Amino acid sequence: MKSNKNCFLVVAEGFDEKSIAQTAEFFCSSHVNLTVFSLYSSPSTYELAAKYSDDLPADLLLTDIEHLALPNGLIVAGGLMCGQHLMIDPRFHRLVKEMQQASRPVGFLYPIYIPFLNTIHRWQNDSQFMFQERLQQELFFNHFMYQMLSTSKTYQPQPAPLIL
Repeated sequence: MKSNKNCFLVVAEGFDEKSIAQTAEFFCSSHVNLTVFSLYSSPSTYELAAKYSDDLPADLLLTDIEHLALPNGLIVAGGLMCGQHLMIDPRFHRLVKEMQQASRPVGFLYPIYIPFLNTIHRWQNDSQFMFQERLQQELFFNHFMYQMLSTSKTYQPQPAPLIL
């Protein structure tokens, strides 16, 4: 039985599959819908999405998120190359900022790319991001789930201003 709560998992080439598998297992056992999005289409991200996404096509790209309501939570894949790709993608930055505005939790899986971490800390403002630690995995997931389930208000992103 799935709940009406959903979580997006954003991946990019170079992701760490072990932390994603643990995340998918946790959300499945918690009855939360998990949808995998990737920055760009590639065989490895397609296979990952096909394996872990619930009831959606396996080739969803980050641009497809613009047409969906914000999820209750956002998980960001770990991995050094993955972090490099995410760090320079403006679509990802916009999604994270919308999650912050809506007071929705954003969790970053291990291992995190250190320059990416510095960029994230500049965004942080009043919101609190969650970071998975190797030895505190269960605590990370439980805290993330608590934050995610406590988001009850509906939020629709504001359209981006037209720049001429």
